[in-house]
Amino acid sequence: MKTKFIWKKKGKIFERNKFFEWSQTHSTLPTPFLINKNTLRIFYTSRDSDQRSRISYIDVNPDNPQEIFFVNPEPILILGKLGTHDDMGMTSSFILPVKNRYYFYYNGYNIGTTARYRIAIGLAIGDKFCQNFKKKSSGPIMDRSIFDPCGCATPYIIFEDGIYKMWYASFTKWELINGDAEPFYRIAYAESRDAIHWNPQNQICIDFNEDEGGIVRPSVMKINSTYYMWYSVRKNTNYRNQLDSSYRIGFAFSNDGVKWKRNDKNVGIDLSQEGWDSEMICYPNVFHYKDKLYMFYNGNGFGQSGFGYAELELNEKS
Repeated sequence: MKTKFIWKKKGKIFERNKFFEWSQTHSTLPTPFLINKNTLRIFYTSRDSDQRSRISYIDVNPDNPQEIFFVNPEPILILGKLGTHDDMGMTSSFILPVKNRYYFYYNGYNIGTTARYRIAIGLAIGDKFCQNFKKKSSGPIMDRSIFDPCGCATPYIIFEDGIYKMWYASFTKWELINGDAEPFYRIAYAESRDAIHWNPQNQICIDFNEDEGGIVRPSVMKINSTYYMWYSVRKNTNYRNQLDSSYRIGFAFSNDGVKWKRNDKNVGIDLSQEGWDSEMICYPNVFHYKDKLYMFYNGNGFGQSGFGYAELELNEKS
């Protein structure tokens, strides 16, 4: 039997609240977590007028995520001190429950010179109510290394067989393209025993095709004995303003979670004909709820148009 994924778009959920000074543009990288049976909390990232990123959240009805109960008016974390990895902002990535606490993995930014920015993975820990987050340290838990020479970001983590398994974006290089420095990143794999200290495996899971420059924000589900991954993928040039080069959502599967086979043509979701996700779809986060899979994702302008969601329909064909 062959399983074909077909995602049914349900529409936009949220666009930033411009009344908040820290939230003038973007509602990007939606990151859901079920707080209780009645509340799904979706963390997201906005930018202020100086393009500094901060994270906050909304609470929604898990049976109908377009029904918003609460919009948090403040960021959950403050900017890092001058010179630290997140002094220009942070973006949401993943929530992991660990020993009655919540580990919040985020991407920390600061400004570069030869390259536009530097990025690394930070960790904040919240209380049992998934609130009151405090940074584990002023420095990142994963940064540039021999395996990730230009940085790392957007982790997704599964705990399995006593090991925390992470899939993340490994920044491999910057290139001058049409006079601008452009980053290149692809999906790699790391492991940990405590979810804090990570060991990259020098294992590339999803590599570039010849004309690609960015593969980012993996989201992994294990269904029966097979791992499935959804991610963002873009071309290496003109991806900001050219429709056939902008972000799409890609798809891959694996028997062991380390070696993957791409199957982007069967991802089952694409641009809409018009509206908020007609120019770009990106930064998916796939979330299991009851007998459904939700995909939360961004649309046009890397999340300038907000985020929405789709539901998975499974068709079995022999």
